Amino acid sequence: MVPTLLYHSLGTKENIHQRKFSGQGVVMHRIPSTLLAIGLLLIASPVQAEKLIVFKAAGVALTPGQAIDGDQPLQLTNGQSVELIAENGRVVKLAGPYQQPPAPGKPAREETVTASLKAMVTSGGVNTSHMGVTRGVSQAVSSGKEWLPDPWLIDVTKPGTHCQRAGQPMILWRPAVDQETNVRLATSGNTWKASARWPAGAEKLAPPPTMPIKDGSLLQVSLDKSQADLTVRMIPEQVTAPPVLAAWLNESGCRAQSLALLRTLN
Repeated sequence: MVPTLLYHSLGTKENIHQRKFSGQGVVMHRIPSTLLAIGLLLIASPVQAEKLIVFKAAGVALTPGQAIDGDQPLQLTNGQSVELIAENGRVVKLAGPYQQPPAPGKPAREETVTASLKAMVTSGGVNTSHMGVTRGVSQAVSSGKEWLPDPWLIDVTKPGTHCQRAGQPMILWRPAVDQETNVRLATSGNTWKASARWPAGAEKLAPPPTMPIKDGSLLQVSLDKSQADLTVRMIPEQVTAPPVLAAWLNESGCRAQSLALLRTLN
């Protein structure tokens, strides 16, 4: 039987009430394997213009998640800058003055997808020099360390930056323990609070849907006597391609989640 947790919203003094939500029974939104198959990424038409996804922009009218044509000139003046992610996960950083296409011509898909993912893993200290094909990336990041079982879990035992996809339910995660744990959530300034019991043996927990979270939100998670301060970075809904997601996670500082996603790329 799926356990149902009773959450007590501490909220404001005028709004104290009980909220029920599901813990272990959360349906995970996994990326379909068909989207994760690198082979599908390698058969795109060579005449199609490469699209780049805006990760970050300063002083220019571009928004995160927006797609731009790599063959079209991009004009940046002094003080303007953009960080773009190509379809293969390659990160392109540009600063003004600049006036030319950000990705003229489309590179060989197999070579650049492999190179981009290998470079991302190698930057974290995992040696991939022996790999000649993309499927070796998942093998390299699967050995010798403990990893998140799913890239879209928020590890509440690790302080720092964690990424959440916009429009998807947040799933909190911790390694299973053999005893029930008190858990308390609070947003910055204690403007919103909630507490509950995390059942023994349960790894996943869904916070109440009323929890106010946006890009850059600070979330304090207390488990009995331990505490972790988390910064939540939101990924726009339109960002869906696995190599782009992996690069987005890595550039956002969500490295554990990036590596967990790379493990799924077979």
